[in-house]
Amino acid sequence: MSLCEKMGQALSSVNRAIAVALLIASVGYGQQTMHLTLAEAEKLAIQNNPQLSGAKYTAAAAYQTPKQYQAAYAPNVFGA
Repeated sequence: MSLCEKMGQALSSVNRAIAVALLIASVGYGQQTMHLTLAEAEKLAIQNNPQLSGAKYTAAAAYQTPKQYQAAYAPNVFGA
């Protein structure tokens, strides 16, 4: 077995050992379980859903568009 093969095996076993150590360490630092009612779970799901958030902001932007067009007919005042 050549030196390169031995180095490759040593690095492979070191990488494996590091991965196992990190996995074991991360198990102890996990998040605690949340106990939710169905209503609370639904509320969180709605709040964290990116599609619903995007739809809300799209609707808000669409509501503002007529005001922008109406502003073109309002008088403009410039001061010096």
